[in-house]
Amino acid sequence: MSAPVSVPAIALGLVLLVAYWIWLWAFFAKVRPRIMKALGRRLDVKVAESVEFLDAGTYNVETEDAPIRKHGAVWGVDMLVTVLGTIGVAAAIFVPAFLVADSGMLLPLEAKLTGRGATITAPPESRWPAGGIRTEIAVAVTNTGRVDLARCRVRTADYRARDGYLNGASPAVDLPVGATRTLTLPLAAQRPLAAPTTVRIKLECAEEWFASASVDLAPR
Repeated sequence: MSAPVSVPAIALGLVLLVAYWIWLWAFFAKVRPRIMKALGRRLDVKVAESVEFLDAGTYNVETEDAPIRKHGAVWGVDMLVTVLGTIGVAAAIFVPAFLVADSGMLLPLEAKLTGRGATITAPPESRWPAGGIRTEIAVAVTNTGRVDLARCRVRTADYRARDGYLNGASPAVDLPVGATRTLTLPLAAQRPLAAPTTVRIKLECAEEWFASASVDLAPR
């Protein structure tokens, strides 16, 4: 079963999507034409958007005796402007938004809106047995919301090769309003950790994400 998407994340995504649609309209209707007209003046040629079937929507040089280099310059700049104005802007908007949502920064706002919230308290640093591939961490979780939470567990948030595919999950418990439980999180890797590693863990209740924390694992 997939985890429910948070209300703030949905709202943020919709706002950014609408903003991006508005930008696309402004880009193709206003920004791109002005850039290409300015380029035409700079090159001293007539530049216009093609309406031909094979290259509709692209900008071409319409001056008959214009040299090939000017045709190529217009074509190249048009391609660059189009890519930057569409894919480039999309990346600049949606990649940071994804990173914000994935970091858990919106979870406190989600808790205020829904009344369903919890916190996680983990030791900032934990010992990892030298040469070993397993350890355990004691993690305290607290229901700070207004409703009971069911099937709560702590698990690793990432699965990365550089950490030896470190992973683990605690047993699931119910978490009444105001209650605090200490959960034992077993951690296992496919190879011993050779250097200090920061592991990100998160609290899930009924597969819904509520809180996250980071723990530094120090091989000793």
